[in-house]
Amino acid sequence: MQAKTKSAIKLGVVLALIVLIAVCGLTGSLRIGKYRFYPFSDFLRTGLDLGGGVTANLAAQDASLEGLDALLDEATAMLRARLAGMELNEADAVRQGDGVRVDIPASNGAKDLLEVLCSPGHVEFLDASGNVVLEGGDLASVKAVVTTNSLGESYPALEFRLVPEAVDRFAQDTEALAGQTISVYVDGAFLSSATVDAAVVGGVGYIPMYNYATYAQAVEASRLYAAVLDSGELPLALTDAGAGEVSPQAGANAARLVAAALCAALVVAAAMLVVRYRLAGVAGALALAIWALVAAFLLCELPDVTLTLSAVAGLLPGLGCATGGSALLIRRCLRHGGDGRAPRSALRAGFRSSVPALLDAGAVTLVAAALLYWLGSGPVRAFAVALLVSCLSALAVLLLLFRFLLSNVLNLAEKPFAFVPAQKRAAQLSGALRIALPAALVIAAVAMLLFGVAVKPGYDFGGGAAVRFALGEQYATADVEAALAETGIGDYQIARLSPIPADDASADEAAADDETADAATATDAASAGDGLTDVEIRVPSPIVPQLESAQSELEAALAELYPQTRLVSFQTFSAAMDGDTALAALWALLAACLCAAIYAAIRFGLGGGAAMFCSGLVSAIVACALACVFGWAFRAEMSLLSAAAFAGVCSLSASALALNRLRETQRAPGASRLSRADIAQTCAADIQGRALAANLPMLLCAALLLIVGPLGVRAQGFALLAGCVGSVFAATQLVGRLWARLDVRKGKKAK
Repeated sequence: MQAKTKSAIKLGVVLALIVLIAVCGLTGSLRIGKYRFYPFSDFLRTGLDLGGGVTANLAAQDASLEGLDALLDEATAMLRARLAGMELNEADAVRQGDGVRVDIPASNGAKDLLEVLCSPGHVEFLDASGNVVLEGGDLASVKAVVTTNSLGESYPALEFRLVPEAVDRFAQDTEALAGQTISVYVDGAFLSSATVDAAVVGGVGYIPMYNYATYAQAVEASRLYAAVLDSGELPLALTDAGAGEVSPQAGANAARLVAAALCAALVVAAAMLVVRYRLAGVAGALALAIWALVAAFLLCELPDVTLTLSAVAGLLPGLGCATGGSALLIRRCLRHGGDGRAPRSALRAGFRSSVPALLDAGAVTLVAAALLYWLGSGPVRAFAVALLVSCLSALAVLLLLFRFLLSNVLNLAEKPFAFVPAQKRAAQLSGALRIALPAALVIAAVAMLLFGVAVKPGYDFGGGAAVRFALGEQYATADVEAALAETGIGDYQIARLSPIPADDASADEAAADDETADAATATDAASAGDGLTDVEIRVPSPIVPQLESAQSELEAALAELYPQTRLVSFQTFSAAMDGDTALAALWALLAACLCAAIYAAIRFGLGGGAAMFCSGLVSAIVACALACVFGWAFRAEMSLLSAAAFAGVCSLSASALALNRLRETQRAPGASRLSRADIAQTCAADIQGRALAANLPMLLCAALLLIVGPLGVRAQGFALLAGCVGSVFAATQLVGRLWARLDVRKGKKAK
């Protein structure tokens, strides 16, 4: 009774802490004196798809330049390079009409970055007499570093390397300027200065970042200027043609709906553990709650995490790992206890036999995540970061806390091992169906691609169009949404923009079209009030014809609410992702599968490594094929790449659990008489149980995103659902059979 009371108190304290932290994290309502606990939402950084951001429309200052289109394309490429250098992987730079549009997530401090990002980037090194020593064209590369001076003090700086033609010239100039000061100016503004101690040979030099109040400000400034200077000077001058706020690409309430789907999947997963394993399942439910809080804390604290739909895909394998790992540990402990062992002995034996499987699955996942982060970019890197956070959190909870939770939960029962879960029979497909089903799916997907009906491109892959109206006064976004609903347009994005500057030609033409000068004056007065008098409505490429036909109707609907409404522009914009980026993401996924297979080959033999590699590829191919076959119902965005990575990673993790179970049976006493095919058949039910335990919560979350999410979220939900299907199919139907057939020692044994 004493042990039971102690366990109840310990679990009560754990539950109280979970509830307290969850309430504080969700509501931020707790205050203790002058201290307040803020909610997680105040610290989570969201991307453009879930949180919206800031947009800037840049137009050529001289629209009569020869080869303007080529110059704008070059400027767009440079702006993308600057975004990548600033590590703003969720930002976009696309061609829109006769200019460039830049979108930056609000969580990245976008308003402060836009001025630096869109600057021309003209750099000059001047001596004390104002003579030019170096210019931007002489710089081959620039990067932010931390170096030390002659006194051993560290300071942020810009390390630059010169082009070969400028190396000797700069060495001669610095030798002549020894003891004098060289100042660096960017776009005419002073950046830094330094005294020349000796000739700079080798073509490598440093620009010290001294002129900042704090060390952190100097580090941030060096990072920004390195990205600007390394990309080169923009080929033409750009002017602001309107800036403002842009709504979330996935839908206005996308972030809340995604959070609700994750919470619902977490609750259902906890309920599944309790229903399946009764009292022991309570330990699994507590472990899931702790995992969710730890993962949320890390997402808030780590600097490189941005919550996007791709990151949500990276969180789901952690949920599967926590659920499947809890089920594995509970099942093993209950089975050892059912064999008549004492409670402590049963727990020890259950954890001893289960931890290798958890470590194998975790190691395979972390190896794949590291490769995806190293080789990927954009959505793939966001997926990899979230995957690392979620899986490391799940492994930490399972390995460090779960035994404490399970032992105390079982202490509450009079007969802790009276219930032992029964092993269900595995559902196995015939050999022909294992090949025919994925082959038919891939053939159907290829056929639909050839006929152009498989994938409906979204903003990222197909671009779209943007129509801009000047409303002349403050407006409510709900009114614009109602006008769009009247015209039947349901897939859109809204940007609130400042008015076009008065000296811009388009503004002059629009003002000339106004009926009276008083109306123009009223518009200018309203514009000066808050700078948010223009609305830009963006639609993906499949909706462009519908927007064109409904343009007049939309203008009339807005004019009923805002009489000064006038059309400013109708422009198309390019895709945010090119084929090279998508191809690089697929190569990163292939490399991740290969490295995970090498780990599996070391642990389980060449047959196991080959089986894991084939399983990961097949699951990703099946997921992509499903997305293509049903792509006509959803638009394809960059998050589709993360969904393919999700399918591959889930399959790798499930394959590691399956191979661990096969090796365990192979090493059991008396198993030497069994063939590999017999071992695979014996383990089929257990392998299927492990795969389903890990994938069911992810399936549920994907289904919720598909059902209740807005259009942008539904596409990601369906892609994740396809990934779960591909993972379950590969883990339950392929790994065991491939492992049995790829026995490299079979020929040696026959001899």
